[in-house]
Amino acid sequence: IHLPLSFAAWAGYHEAVRTLLEFNADIDCVNISGLIPNRHPLACAAEKGHLSTARLLMERGACPETPGSPLRCAARNGHVEMVQLLLDEMMHHCSRITDGGQRAEEKVGNICTREKRKHSPGNQAILALTDAVKSGNVEVVGYSLLSREWISIMNFYGVHIHP
Repeated sequence: IHLPLSFAAWAGYHEAVRTLLEFNADIDCVNISGLIPNRHPLACAAEKGHLSTARLLMERGACPETPGSPLRCAARNGHVEMVQLLLDEMMHHCSRITDGGQRAEEKVGNICTREKRKHSPGNQAILALTDAVKSGNVEVVGYSLLSREWISIMNFYGVHIHP
């Protein structure tokens, strides 16, 4: 079954995504089978590098740490700009659900209001970097190791990295 929002995001049909959202399509739907199994619309857009669609989905409330891991999809497929966008959004998203300076895993209230689950951007960043290395995406690896956002996420979660 192809859910229209997931398929439109995957195919890069930005205007179709916008229209579906205007008609209250479920932004948290997950495609359950077919060409893009187990993918949230944001992960679908990230996998294919559709920046404007990913921005639109996040503006409308899609969580950057949705099922299907948008960051890992982008890193695995070599979409450096998408990795940048998602890391930046993960930092902003995490700062909105935690108190400044307190580690997220120490805070009880760090539950995302959309996903109703704890966040772990540090784990996502490490897994994304691993995926980029395995896929041979040198640009993503280079960006990840030098990016302020990635280093901030790692340091925030207790993995101290110094460029």
